[in-house]
Amino acid sequence: MREEVSPSSGGRSLEGYVYQLDVSILAALDLVLARKVASEIVLEPASEEDLEADVGDGPSALSESAALDGYRLVLQCKLRNTGPWKHEDLSRLLAHGERRQSARERLTDPGVRYLLVTSADLDGVARQLKVETFGVW
Repeated sequence: MREEVSPSSGGRSLEGYVYQLDVSILAALDLVLARKVASEIVLEPASEEDLEADVGDGPSALSESAALDGYRLVLQCKLRNTGPWKHEDLSRLLAHGERRQSARERLTDPGVRYLLVTSADLDGVARQLKVETFGVW
């Protein structure tokens, strides 16, 4: 069991970082080891997102001879203690990006899929976007 972190801004930043590490390990175990649909997961890639992985359609994705229509899975991890995500919150998050390309802009590429992994629930129309497993669309 993880020890509680101080409520200071430094403590919250550390808690968010630890949450991102937990999600990274879970994603790697699921996508790379269990389902074998990705060969690697990149933490803090050049795009400045939290995680990215090139994902194939099935276990044969690691085979050099398989011709699969894969996609780039972009994961953003958000530890949230301020209540559920609402449609407006998600819209703001997707539009965010000055130094880096926003998730909304990246999603114009049909080869990119975006996944928000969060500790908070979803509210209203945003609830229709909820999935329980990496790679379920």
